[in-house]
Amino acid sequence: MRVYPRAALRRALAGTALIRCNVTDEGKLADCRIEQESPTGLGFGQAALEVMPKFRMATTVRDGGRVGGAIVRLPLRFLPPQ
Repeated sequence: MRVYPRAALRRALAGTALIRCNVTDEGKLADCRIEQESPTGLGFGQAALEVMPKFRMATTVRDGGRVGGAIVRLPLRFLPPQ
């Protein structure tokens, strides 16, 4: 709820965002950007970017060490409280 776009919340609107990020060696998401959001202009993409630091991904182990570098696309769906 902290990141739910206020304008959408006031109107009880749901929304989606598709975010693209690079995975670091530690499994954190970096260089994230909005690929799509719907409906546009209400802030669902920005809200999704704000939660990306909470995500962690499994990384590949190569020669005994973790290796990042993967690119992930994460779809997020926002639903207003009932």
